Amino acid sequence: MLTGTVIWYNPVKGLGFINPDQGGDDVFVHMSALKASGLKVVKEGDMLTYELLLDEKTGKKAAATVTVLKKDEASLLTSATPKMKVLKEKKKERAELPKSDASAFSDLGLDAEIVKALGFLGYSQPTPIQSQAIPAVLEGKDLVGLAQTGTGKTAAFALPLIQQLLMNPTALKARSARAVILSPTRELALQIHDAFVNFGKRLPLNFTHAIGGAPIRKQMRDLSKGVDILVATPGRLEDLVEQKGLRLDETNFLILDERFSSISSTIVSMFLLLKCLKSLSALSNANVSFLLIIGIMASSYGATENGHFITSFFSSYLASIMAPTSL
Repeated sequence: MLTGTVIWYNPVKGLGFINPDQGGDDVFVHMSALKASGLKVVKEGDMLTYELLLDEKTGKKAAATVTVLKKDEASLLTSATPKMKVLKEKKKERAELPKSDASAFSDLGLDAEIVKALGFLGYSQPTPIQSQAIPAVLEGKDLVGLAQTGTGKTAAFALPLIQQLLMNPTALKARSARAVILSPTRELALQIHDAFVNFGKRLPLNFTHAIGGAPIRKQMRDLSKGVDILVATPGRLEDLVEQKGLRLDETNFLILDERFSSISSTIVSMFLLLKCLKSLSALSNANVSFLLIIGIMASSYGATENGHFITSFFSSYLASIMAPTSL
């Protein structure tokens, strides 16, 4: 039986995290595990005993058979823990003040834990494209966005995407990716991947990247058990699909980031994805959201005065190219 302390729990959404006394990554706990253990809710600071089992719903390890320790039991356990110094240091780190106040992002509908992470990353006020894109993505809308370089486009799609995946857990299937982000260059793909890792710290999500010039066998191994988010370059995405290292029938989100110089390669990659999705049966039953964020100079395309806009015309565009005569 393992022990740990609740560091965050949202009773409305029914999920949270436990900091294990034994060290290692924080442990995900869901309200279903609490109910199965005869508990209604836990709160921050509660000391628990639990088992670490594979969650059938998410396909990942999570807490089960949870018990809340009484004060005297918790005190005895704490005094007897050999790693008390490490735990105190972790508690001190959690108590440190964030670099900035990111509470403005809460108004966009982002979860408190994501907003907290933004504070430690130094975010304070959302940029115009973030203010417009984040609520739209959270509502499940398809969109196209144009914005100048350096205006926070990555966060505009990454933050709501992380929340969508977190709030809708599902078991990962082999060689699948729940979300695919296409980037025109290897350098940008690595930057986007690093941003996802920073935004998603301590969250039960898997991130990986697949770029040209790197060993494809290793990338296939990384994808073998499935991932939540894959950042890839178009050519390598095609290679993985052709070599059966990646299946796209489980993909629910597609994002194109930045302007592509190799348009033909991008179109081929999109059609590979669309054909796989259509083969599921009726697309109307396939719960798919396509998100397109293009990072180019907005002035070249006659955007609004502040250089930002969001539109939903991409949905009708997809519908037209996915007609039976088009595929």
